[in-house]
Amino acid sequence: RRNRKPEIFIMMTSKACAVLSKNYNLTAICRQTTKIAQNYQHRLNTNSCVKTTASKNFHTSTVKCSSAEIDSSRNNNNYVSPFNSFFENIEQGRTSTGLPHTMEQPTARASKLLKCGVPEDVLRFKTVSFGRMFTPPYVKPGEHQITLKIQVRHIPFENEKERKIFLQLVGRRYRAEKDELRLVSDVFASRIENKRHAVSMLDRLVFSSRQLANESHE
Repeated sequence: RRNRKPEIFIMMTSKACAVLSKNYNLTAICRQTTKIAQNYQHRLNTNSCVKTTASKNFHTSTVKCSSAEIDSSRNNNNYVSPFNSFFENIEQGRTSTGLPHTMEQPTARASKLLKCGVPEDVLRFKTVSFGRMFTPPYVKPGEHQITLKIQVRHIPFENEKERKIFLQLVGRRYRAEKDELRLVSDVFASRIENKRHAVSMLDRLVFSSRQLANESHE
C-alpha cells in the first residue's frame, strides 16, 4: 500500500518467504517474490531517499541514498500509470468523456405513447420461463403467457364517468388495493405476439370506455 514504508514491505515479504522456503521447500518461488518486491521498492525510491537491499538469505539492510542516486533513479523511471488521464480529468474538473461536469446534461427523451395515450414507461410485463421438456410438445402451457400490469392512475381519462365505465369493463382484473390492472394474454405461441395483444386489449378497453361515456351523454 502507498502509506506503508517500502523497507517494511520488503522485510515482511522476506520473512514470509524464509518461512515458506523452510517449511514447504518453495525457494524458487520465494526468490521470485522477493525480486518482485525489490522492483516495487525501486519504483517507490523515486520519491524517497531510502534504499533497501536484500541479501541471499532474505535479510534486508537500509542505507541513505545520495542526491545523485535519487536523480538517476528518477530519470530511469519511465513508468506511466494507465489511470493518468483519469486523474487528470478529475483535477481539471472534467468527466471521463472529456466534457466539463458543469455542462447541462442532455434531456431525457419523451416517452412514447400508446394509441390510448398511456406512456409506454408505465407498462410492466411479466412472463415465466420453464425448462425445455424432453417429450412433445417440449414446452409447458404457460410458456408464452404474458401479463401486463399498469396502475389505473396512469390512464388519461377525460372524466370520472369514463373511469367508472372502464372499471366495470375490466371487472376482476382490477385490484383496488394496489390500483393495478392486470391483463393476461396467451393466445399466440409467441411472447412478442402476446405482448402486442395485451397492449391492444388495453387500447380497446380505453377507447370503449370513452365511446360508452360519450354515448351516455348524448
